Amino acid sequence: MVLNNIDATEKIQQAAIMPNNLRIDSLLKPADYKLVDTELKSVLKFGLKDVPILNPTMLVTMYELEVYKKLTGFTEDKQSDSYFQLVAVQKDKKVIGLENLDQQIKFLFGSTDYKRQAQILVETVRRKNEMLKDMLQLNKLYKTGKIDQLVELSKGKGNITDMTEAEYATMVDNRNADWVTKLPQIIKESSCFIAVGALHLGGKNGLIKLLQKKGYKVSPL
Repeated sequence: MVLNNIDATEKIQQAAIMPNNLRIDSLLKPADYKLVDTELKSVLKFGLKDVPILNPTMLVTMYELEVYKKLTGFTEDKQSDSYFQLVAVQKDKKVIGLENLDQQIKFLFGSTDYKRQAQILVETVRRKNEMLKDMLQLNKLYKTGKIDQLVELSKGKGNITDMTEAEYATMVDNRNADWVTKLPQIIKESSCFIAVGALHLGGKNGLIKLLQKKGYKVSPL
């Protein structure tokens, strides 16, 4: 997604708010509410009372990012998507998005119901130690180029926090299928640097296999 959209912040803020006066306390059991509230205060320095109508998926994203930053020393100025777009602008290169902001918002916030999102939030907090181990393992697989293993690990072990087959198809496979219809024309027009999330590369429905099926030679660098 091209990141210089001036409406992006406002649209994301709107999407992050649950509709119809829905509140997080109505989605969680009292014990689960207390568990999540305590952990958010510890990690993010705010509790559920401070963000009662915030989308649970947004809370999960913020929580996981903060945990990840503390675990790895990651800083947000190292994000590859924003970094390469800034480099492109500095070099007067054309930047093209494979998706637009509305599509991204739908994938991130509209693919599961709020009750399930709340369950994922609780289990993410409850399984924090396992999440940390998975993060380190995913990092290791990514850095060593073992993308098929990365995909398998990302599909999880049957936990509530793992994507269902339908959710995985929506978040990964279907988007790959869409992108592989767009990429040939873009590649034909000029030499390209293409940046996508690591999960989109591996597996039988990953971009690498899909491009190979179209006759492209795909080699690691």
